[in-house]
Amino acid sequence: RSRDVYNVGTGIGTSLEDQVKGIVEVFSPASNPSPIVYLPDKPDAAEYIFDVSKTIKNLGYTPKYDYLSYLRDFKQEMEQQRFQKLWGKEQDYYNEL
Repeated sequence: RSRDVYNVGTGIGTSLEDQVKGIVEVFSPASNPSPIVYLPDKPDAAEYIFDVSKTIKNLGYTPKYDYLSYLRDFKQEMEQQRFQKLWGKEQDYYNEL
């Protein structure tokens, strides 16, 4: 039995800065966005881009989302709680210490 690994993603790199900006844009309240703190003395994270060419060729996969669309869709799924059996309920995310 053959087992293959297929990457699923956009096939487009997103810098760490753009990832953070996207998270702030989608998940922070518009009236009070989370601040972004730059630490130039810290090393930048490596950028990884999943090669989706085999997935496209063998499975007919078509990337549907860009990074921001993915975050917006993820937020919507969290709000609808359709996957609460996997992720838990919303109140589980915000337990007070």
